[in-house]
Amino acid sequence: MLRQEQLQKKISDGLAILEFSLENRGLIGLFDQNIVAQSFFAKLLNIIYGYDLINLDTVDKNSPGIDLGDNYRRIAFQVTSTKTSAKVQETLRKFFEKERYKQYDNLKILILGKKQKTYKQSFDTREIFTFEAETDIIDLKDLVKQLPSLSLYNLQVLSHLIDAEFLAVKTLKNVSELFNKIPFLEYENDFSPEPIE
Repeated sequence: MLRQEQLQKKISDGLAILEFSLENRGLIGLFDQNIVAQSFFAKLLNIIYGYDLINLDTVDKNSPGIDLGDNYRRIAFQVTSTKTSAKVQETLRKFFEKERYKQYDNLKILILGKKQKTYKQSFDTREIFTFEAETDIIDLKDLVKQLPSLSLYNLQVLSHLIDAEFLAVKTLKNVSELFNKIPFLEYENDFSPEPIE
């Protein structure tokens, strides 16, 4: 197997595990991983697209409307697990309310999971800039689709990022191996409760 193929598989599997974890934790109201993941995704997007994004929460705690920003390229990202049109419009509203358009010409939304198949609503950008749902709303699958276009060097850097951020992924060769590592409990045949004395 070619080295590039190995690296693409490893990165793809690491992102699949992250997506699975974010989705399941979100089901029970645990969103702390989403916040921690912002710095990871800044690095990931920088490697894939050549940006210089920083986590804006490190500059301005709970930065309103956007989470990541590249001041040189004037691009900003909202990182969220909520994929609805209402969330997109709310992000745009905050972007305008806080006049973030003065610093950033382009706003993108990264969905941590799967985005909707289509966004029928046209979004109000107050004619200040263009926002196209087809290109400005991306998800983890869109990031994985970029892997074949990356150089061997960038794939190696991404692989090291995955290793550094997800220690459990280091020992996994693929996602199916994860399920082989889950211990199964063995129960005795007698399920009757112990008598209370």
